Amino acid sequence: MNDAGYNFGPVFQKHLEVETRSGVRQARSRLSLTPPEEEYRQSCYPMHPVNIDGCLQTVSLALFRGNRSDVDAVLIPAIIDSIVIIPTALPETGIAVTSSKYEGSGRPEASKNYMSDVSVYDPSTKGLLFEVKGIHYHKLDVIDLQHTNDSYCEMTWKPDITYLTQEKFLNLSPEQPDGYSKSRISARKYANQLIDMIAHKKTGLKVMEVNITSDDQTSIWLDEDDCDVASRAAYKEYYFLATHATVLMKVQEKYAGQGNTKFSVVDITRPPAELSLGTEVYDLIIAKMVSLSARV
Repeated sequence: MNDAGYNFGPVFQKHLEVETRSGVRQARSRLSLTPPEEEYRQSCYPMHPVNIDGCLQTVSLALFRGNRSDVDAVLIPAIIDSIVIIPTALPETGIAVTSSKYEGSGRPEASKNYMSDVSVYDPSTKGLLFEVKGIHYHKLDVIDLQHTNDSYCEMTWKPDITYLTQEKFLNLSPEQPDGYSKSRISARKYANQLIDMIAHKKTGLKVMEVNITSDDQTSIWLDEDDCDVASRAAYKEYYFLATHATVLMKVQEKYAGQGNTKFSVVDITRPPAELSLGTEVYDLIIAKMVSLSARV
């Protein structure tokens, strides 16, 4: 919104969470209904004007179809058909349900030719707190729009890993070349498919990879072969541990250019309390070891 030229100050930034889908002019938001702090005593409002403004801001999700790249103009409310405010004790947060539809005149691809509705509910009682019908817009000319950053959005579908049962896990079958038998699919391909599903489900992962082999000098997480690079690119932190110094040096030399990475040697023969693993909590831990069959 700042890139488009809206420039909402801290007091008017009421959005806490948003839920939207690319290409759909319907959305939901969780927003703060706490009135702003003031040094002097405020007037008594059924709903504070700052909160009303926050409720009106939620329509942008539906107005721009849930796409950051569709925010092509600064639109301000020009006409409102009706407003309903329910005088009641306000909760700290509210759930806003918004939608937009074509007015019937002008170019359908122009966002300013749509009108919006928003209803705000108490998340505990499900009761209506605030409702606005028929918000029509004017386009505001904003200087320096040519300096805004380009933003792009892509919708990608993957299976939800939270519904992956043990039976389904055993039936995972990575893509393979023609004539390549399932029995010859490497464990690495299965691991990458599973890791990609985790990375797609939760971005900003903190990842630890532990390698106790002496000959594998690669990183499963950072290696760009046979994996969904886009899903993994949003990781927050990566920590690589190796039991062999040679492996660590080779891996660090290969992947040190990646952002937010750490590398260390660990002696797994020492008691767990003496291992210097830090106090961080990791979302995903990848353990790579020599298979038992390789030793037989």
